[in-house]
Amino acid sequence: MALIPLTVSEVAAHVYCPRAMILRRLGAAGPYSMGRAAHNARAAAAKGTLDREKLIEEALKAEVTRRQAEEVADAVLALIKEKGEVPGKLHIEAEVKSEKLKLKGRVDILAIKEGRAYPVEVKWDTKPRPWHIVQLTLYTIILEEQGYTTPYSILELLKAKRRVKVVGSTDLRQQALKAAEEASLTATQAKPPQPKGDCKTCWLKTPCKLLFT
Repeated sequence: MALIPLTVSEVAAHVYCPRAMILRRLGAAGPYSMGRAAHNARAAAAKGTLDREKLIEEALKAEVTRRQAEEVADAVLALIKEKGEVPGKLHIEAEVKSEKLKLKGRVDILAIKEGRAYPVEVKWDTKPRPWHIVQLTLYTIILEEQGYTTPYSILELLKAKRRVKVVGSTDLRQQALKAAEEASLTATQAKPPQPKGDCKTCWLKTPCKLLFT
């Protein structure tokens, strides 16, 4: 099957729900505020900013409440205090691209150490989700295509103050590549895809209803 250009985030969104990917491609899916706040604060910390008030300021750029921004900043500081910073030279919003897979993306934090690459994705969540794993596995595949050795990737679950290593096994790679193919197929279809999961609790239910009903 011929693949069409997609972002890795779009593939991950498709795993969450095919309609979420369509909304993202149409620009109708705004960022998840707490997720963006977590990303902003964590990126600032990776650049060396460990002042609580400055991290709160970064989180507030995502239009969350002051209390939410404080929660995010405290989670970032607690994670780094317990686990330490990811070793290596850190690149924020590192762009990666695969001509072969027709995929591109921005890794939240890309750690490079002794010729090895460790992609890090930051999520405001309590446990790994299938779409998180697909996203990190695709980044692993792309980085290896670019010539890096990638022993593992890292999922930071800031809401739980956890750091999870994800090893790109053969099985995970096959699942991720299949997910990319399925997302590409959905993107070429004129008929709207069926929803997936619990729509009542989905943060995209309002734009989804406006577009698909």
